[in-house]
Amino acid sequence: MIRGVDYTPRPIGDGPSLEPASDYFWGDPSAAPARLTWLRDVWGTTYNTAQLSLPPGLVRQLGANSIRTYAWWKFAPTSAAVYAEWPRLDWSVGPEVRYGMSAAPSGFARFPAHDGGDQFLDLCWNHGVDPIYVVIGITIDPWLGFPSTNAKQPRWQDVQAFTARTAEWLARRYGYHPAVLGFCIGNETNLAGVVGTDRYLEYWRYLNSLAAIVKRYAPDKLTMTAFADYPRGRLSIVTTPLVEYADQSNPHRGAPTVPVCVDYDGANPGPDCGSPARRRAFAPDVYQLDVWGFNSYRTPETGDLAGFKDLVIDGRYTAAQADGSVPANPEPKPLVLTEWGAPVSIRTRSGLPPKPPNPDWVAVDPGVAGQFKGAPGYNAARLIQQLAMDMYGPRSTLSTANGGILSGGYLFEFSDEWWKEDVHHPGDWCKHNAGTNADKFTWGEPPAQFKSYWDEEWFGLLEISRGGVPHDDSCSTSLDRRGAPPGARAADTLKPRAGFYALQKVLLATKPAATPPSGLPHIQFISSQVR
Repeated sequence: MIRGVDYTPRPIGDGPSLEPASDYFWGDPSAAPARLTWLRDVWGTTYNTAQLSLPPGLVRQLGANSIRTYAWWKFAPTSAAVYAEWPRLDWSVGPEVRYGMSAAPSGFARFPAHDGGDQFLDLCWNHGVDPIYVVIGITIDPWLGFPSTNAKQPRWQDVQAFTARTAEWLARRYGYHPAVLGFCIGNETNLAGVVGTDRYLEYWRYLNSLAAIVKRYAPDKLTMTAFADYPRGRLSIVTTPLVEYADQSNPHRGAPTVPVCVDYDGANPGPDCGSPARRRAFAPDVYQLDVWGFNSYRTPETGDLAGFKDLVIDGRYTAAQADGSVPANPEPKPLVLTEWGAPVSIRTRSGLPPKPPNPDWVAVDPGVAGQFKGAPGYNAARLIQQLAMDMYGPRSTLSTANGGILSGGYLFEFSDEWWKEDVHHPGDWCKHNAGTNADKFTWGEPPAQFKSYWDEEWFGLLEISRGGVPHDDSCSTSLDRRGAPPGARAADTLKPRAGFYALQKVLLATKPAATPPSGLPHIQFISSQVR
């Protein structure tokens, strides 16, 4: 069971367009770019080559056993134009180089050419004792990387080629490491609608091709992607018949399409639909990754998973014939929630107020009884506790441990990210804003049914505050004004919220008994090699 958190330790003042492009997982231990962050979050007491006396990292204190990252690069592009440079980049993987490169090509993040995440993985592995398993995120830009959404420059072919080489390099570079659970190929790339992505066979073939690359070089690691749970309805991503571009030389939005059909057992996808032994094709017929991943926020404990079981696990995504001649999906795949959670700023818009808080977790600080009563964020903590019990509790009907379909998931997210509301607040994107996006979602136990604003910057189990200098209060994107690369800045300060303790209580209470590692490789950190 995955008992994880989505993890992006982006400091205050950073943003998606700034270096190191969300990749905080590289570096030599003598000058690790995010060393203080690692020691704070993923430190393990048995990994102690530096003889440091520290408590277990916050991820381990939470009781989590896995983290999912969103970006991990060889070369991090700083503009769309540089995707075309992929043939001229050095994609070699040298076993003698474990850390760092001295320079990056023009147009890519300067520090560094991302060539060494072993130290971070070593800390997560912790010599096999209470390890934190890592899912490495392979970034795909859904607006540039697919013909259905990109009829302009840069060419989608260049974006796909660059991403494919990145996936190969990551699998070759880190596929050996026992801390790596697998690779998540893209996040919310399924853009709905006629001009979206997931109705096109080409979309699924490209995901499959990236997964095949990863499996070639890291055959023992899992592949997955993280689909968004939109549009609303019964998982239309798996109930929409697939189409293929009629003219493969003209694959872009608006081009003519033809239906895709498969044999009744889901095999042989293609445009040949004339035979009575064939039917319309759907995503579960062609999806070849190891795991289904869904970012689910509406009703993950009931509607979404029940619908998924009905449509995919039980094979009812097809227009099955009444006589049963269309078989069920022959090989259902594991399912994880790649995101689930609630913003701590959740604000009730209608309905009755929630019930009084549970005495077991009302305090932000467990040593201060009642500290949290009446404070904002109690709704989110109660919801997190409820959903975590649905997923991991002894009476869970969802968990594969009890015969269900869910192999766990990743709570979104470990700590706040202040840059998320830059769309709605472009003038102060590095401030902790509440959202102006008033999307409503029905949550929680009746009769409360929280209908809330969607506050992107407030999903963290831990609140973040400024913990070091220099920081740029003016939200400047200038690296010069920030004064130094990320490695020179102290880690921001994290403080657990009630949601941290609510989830911690569930994870620790349901955590399987630890067993000593047996027959597992012993990673010894040496300056230039792995032993």
